[in-house]
Amino acid sequence: MPGEILKSPYVIPQRQDGYYLIRIRSLAGDLRAQELSVIGRVAEKYGKGSVHITTRQGCEIHNIPLDKLEEAVAELQQAGILMGAGGPRVRTVMACPGAETCKNGIIETKKLAGRIDEKYFGKDAGKFKIAVCGCPNNCTKVMINDAGIMGAVVPRWNGEECDDCGRCRVSCPSGAISSSESGVYAREEDKCIMCGQCIRNCPKNAWQAKEKGYILFLGGTMGKKPLLGERVDMLIPNEDQLFDYLDRALEYFKKHGKRKERFGHTLERMGAKNIEDDVLAIKN
Repeated sequence: MPGEILKSPYVIPQRQDGYYLIRIRSLAGDLRAQELSVIGRVAEKYGKGSVHITTRQGCEIHNIPLDKLEEAVAELQQAGILMGAGGPRVRTVMACPGAETCKNGIIETKKLAGRIDEKYFGKDAGKFKIAVCGCPNNCTKVMINDAGIMGAVVPRWNGEECDDCGRCRVSCPSGAISSSESGVYAREEDKCIMCGQCIRNCPKNAWQAKEKGYILFLGGTMGKKPLLGERVDMLIPNEDQLFDYLDRALEYFKKHGKRKERFGHTLERMGAKNIEDDVLAIKN
């Protein structure tokens, strides 16, 4: 029934009466060539032959008349195309390529994004956007998402391997590395952004990974009232703890959020001054 399809979160009315768009999501920005072929065919067959790429790594087929809507959706779903969402729900998860192909990648982003999608996508908890980036290059702009996850590495200097070339000091984007006249190198923890450039640029493997993990930002958004997300003040060591924090953040938002309010604005209104204690209820 046409009325039922209009209730779907991936079907959105256009300003033109009687026309709709279908929102499609990707997993970590990836669509297979076969899926792209199906999307193109549906756009030609039921729309006007064009596909709009969204800012969240998905796409939309516009200009589909009501009487063709069910057929278009059925053809996409039969090919295994993932449907997107609108409204007060957890949206498509964004991710960069991560360590799979990017030389700067610290963490595997795609598997993590897939697990996030499987657990949270479409969940009724208010409009909530999640992004993952493999390193502090921050290609997916995690600080402007309701929850942003960034890969990070804590470096450690091994003096026995160092030949005092200075590449680590020169390449450090935050000026966190210094050296003495005797060739001893040190890292200022407060300045270090845990990007791993020192590790990647050292020709002698003198800088090594002490530990890897995740940095979590909560409460970011753009729109009419932009906010940068607040960083959880710790390096999260594993996915289980990361998901525990995401669960708690979504529970807090569902409990305290108002209609059409973004998570960051909820935190402001509730006076959440300490993310760990007020939102995540972490007890040291």
